[in-house]
Amino acid sequence: MDKKQIRTIFLYEFKLGRKAAETARNINHVFGESTTSERTVQHWFKIFRGGDESLEDKEGKHMSKMTRVQL
Repeated sequence: MDKKQIRTIFLYEFKLGRKAAETARNINHVFGESTTSERTVQHWFKIFRGGDESLEDKEGKHMSKMTRVQL
């Protein structure tokens, strides 16, 4: 499952009013224990609370130095 698919589930769960811990548990139960972490879900819920529902990677601290140089 790719990142965008997982993030779509994050957004769905967020819109249902679920907590990050519950969302992570549900996803890991269905797709495998290492699919996501509670911290990752918290990160995306924070973005969604800020009004940004884009599921794309943001340029910045999450991009490695090598990736920025290649761009």
